[in-house]
Amino acid sequence: MLSVRGKRAGLRWVVAAAWVAVPLLAAVLVLFPGLPIAAGDDAGSYQATVDAAIAAITAAMLVVVPAVVAVTAQALSQFSWQTVSVLVGWRTAISLAAAALVGICLPLGLAVNPSPPGTRVAFSGFFVAIAIIGSAAAAAVLHATPEWLVGQVSRRALRRRRSSRYAAILGDLISNPRLPVGEHRLAVAAWVGAMLNQAAKSADASEIGQAVREIGAELGKEVGPTHRAAVAGLIVVGLRLRHESEVSEAVCDVLFEIAVRARAAGRHDIAREALDGLTETVAGRLEYLIAPKKLLHLFEPAATADDECFVDRPATADFARVAELASQPLTWESLERCFPDHDRPDHRYDDWSGYELLESTVDRLVSVMSPSGGAPATSHQEAAEFATDVRRLGALGTRLFRCFAYSRCDAVETDLETVAARLIGADVLPPRPIDRTGWRRGHFERRPHPASVLAEVMSDLAMAAFESGYDRRALLTGRRLISLATAAAQAGDKASVVAYVDAVYRFVNRKIYHSSSRVVAARGAVVVAGLIEESEELRRVLPWKPDERDSARDTLGVIAWQPSGHERELAAAAWLVEARAAHRMSPELRSAAVEELRPYSLGAGTLSATILLTLWADSVQAHRDGDEKPALELAAFLKSAGKQRGRLGDAAAAWASVPASKAVLRASRDGTLNLGRVINAERKRPGFADWTYHGVTDADDSSFVIVTYDNGEKLLLRDREAGARGVFTWGYEGNGPDALAEELAAHLVGRRHLLCADCFGAAAALSDLITCMACRSSGRRRGATAFTATLAERVVTRLPRSQERPVAPEVLWSRTRVEILQAVLDVQ
Repeated sequence: MLSVRGKRAGLRWVVAAAWVAVPLLAAVLVLFPGLPIAAGDDAGSYQATVDAAIAAITAAMLVVVPAVVAVTAQALSQFSWQTVSVLVGWRTAISLAAAALVGICLPLGLAVNPSPPGTRVAFSGFFVAIAIIGSAAAAAVLHATPEWLVGQVSRRALRRRRSSRYAAILGDLISNPRLPVGEHRLAVAAWVGAMLNQAAKSADASEIGQAVREIGAELGKEVGPTHRAAVAGLIVVGLRLRHESEVSEAVCDVLFEIAVRARAAGRHDIAREALDGLTETVAGRLEYLIAPKKLLHLFEPAATADDECFVDRPATADFARVAELASQPLTWESLERCFPDHDRPDHRYDDWSGYELLESTVDRLVSVMSPSGGAPATSHQEAAEFATDVRRLGALGTRLFRCFAYSRCDAVETDLETVAARLIGADVLPPRPIDRTGWRRGHFERRPHPASVLAEVMSDLAMAAFESGYDRRALLTGRRLISLATAAAQAGDKASVVAYVDAVYRFVNRKIYHSSSRVVAARGAVVVAGLIEESEELRRVLPWKPDERDSARDTLGVIAWQPSGHERELAAAAWLVEARAAHRMSPELRSAAVEELRPYSLGAGTLSATILLTLWADSVQAHRDGDEKPALELAAFLKSAGKQRGRLGDAAAAWASVPASKAVLRASRDGTLNLGRVINAERKRPGFADWTYHGVTDADDSSFVIVTYDNGEKLLLRDREAGARGVFTWGYEGNGPDALAEELAAHLVGRRHLLCADCFGAAAALSDLITCMACRSSGRRRGATAFTATLAERVVTRLPRSQERPVAPEVLWSRTRVEILQAVLDVQ
């Protein structure tokens, strides 16, 4: 069945055909001899009068066309004259000129020398002029509709001929709030095509930016439902022309203004889409400005044509395709797929402007965050908008990480932390009756807690950073979460404490624990070690409660056990942090330490030795303070351990039997063993692993070391703070060679081999309470310092350096593990 619009269009064409057919039929009848023409003595004057009358009548009828055009223009008065002028094109002018020629000029010319055949010709011209005038008037009436106007302009704009004029007309149509929704979608889609056509023809970017701002100025006068299609069109223009700073800046400004006005008018749906579009546009611009940092891809095979992913885009955007797209609600994704992707210039690597754009965009998003300034939400609408605003802000940072557009500016994380700090301790939930029976425990809050939203977004940022290889940014974001949890614990905000600690566990568990790669585990161990060091104040604030499951304290203790293969080392580090945080261990904490020790042989491994030394140091401190109870408890526990207490346990038991203000751990045979002998013994074992180190420098003159393993895995060498950029250098510049030698030694022989075999490095943190004679409380094995110094002197300082700054990351040297060990051990 035909639609109502189709029926109306058919009726109009019938009327127009009648206007044209009737005068033509009459003109044909005039040619028959039945027409009475005077032939007497006064024939000349009569025929001249008739011809003149015909010309006068035709001239009078020509006045009808301007009148019709005036009425038509009044019907389209909401549009500018430039838009209405489409109705009176060159075809209309030619038609009126032809009507004047055959209806006025021809009869007047025949009236000079009248004759019967001439009069017949004059009458024929008269009726032809009527037909032309009628058809012109009918066309004006039929075209005096937004449907025809939008369709005609859209067709002409998509032909890429004189598209600038029709783009301006489409801009006027888009900014008109009274345009029907369907025609508005078509106008938006055609306008996008016209803008892209102008850009493809190397049009001035400032003119395109000015056109965008003019549309934004008109759209800002009145907020309507048609703004959603306009927002989609602006997003596509901003994404496709992201290499033009004027266009990108104009699109961002217009989208932000639309969002502010829409939110003020209560149109949250339009504001949400405008802010989402602003985020998408800025992310696309930053991807263009910031060079992708993918160092590990240097050692991957080059991608072939079969490996690349191509998006199915049309060669041209014809009117039929655009009209079909406009029949449904427009989204920027569908609109972008509709148009061909023209060639864009390469990246310019203008990092500083990218950082400024990121900071300014984050400031904008925070300024319109609902509720403003991070104040507590007072309604479900505000709470929902706040959650959306926070997730949008996090999506900007996550997008950059996943596209390897690494930014040294951490504006997103900083602002999220600032907002979270303002909400700590605030009464963010409405009061409710006391839950005396526990029936609410299985139900979730209808309104999300602001801390849970912020924690989730920051956890996603940490996961995206770690997944993209930016471990230091992941560590810094995790430290922000722990810092917020500490502040919340000090303020007594239990809900926020749980949210932020759970966010840290979520990041570590999903990206480190659930990975089978040893490289990911090694990277995760560095990050978790940094988080453990940061948690000292939080452990001091949160009390240790026995048998408290699923609490923030319990979750904090589980984090150390996530990196596979590094669990006990990290758990030992966590116990040392516990000892520093507590200063004096509580009875509950001592009981937990004893329970932790029971499954192990005392002092036989890193974890058991660290816990036992921690208990011993606590007993020494208690004895100094005049409290003998910890020493008695330690003696009782060691006595019950029997033969499992080992050499370290025997030393602690001997002290506990006669407590003193000073404790000494005597050196053992293994504790005095030199590192060189340990390495030689390891090298002689079958299956000794070998891998290759590569020195890389980039355009920023930063030095990196990448490790490639036989199974194809790659690792970026990092220090204990997860730093890799600008930390390691080789040659004779500053402290870089020493820093590189320190971390290179730990990776060459394994960090555990660098630790003292008696105290496992714990004595370094307890040196004022317990003295380890094997390492002199340095925590390092004998020969470790000499090994590192020799490595720096004989290997690191002799590595080649580039004389000129490379344009792209460049591999300067490669050395295998065996080669480096041989170079060091031969001179030791």
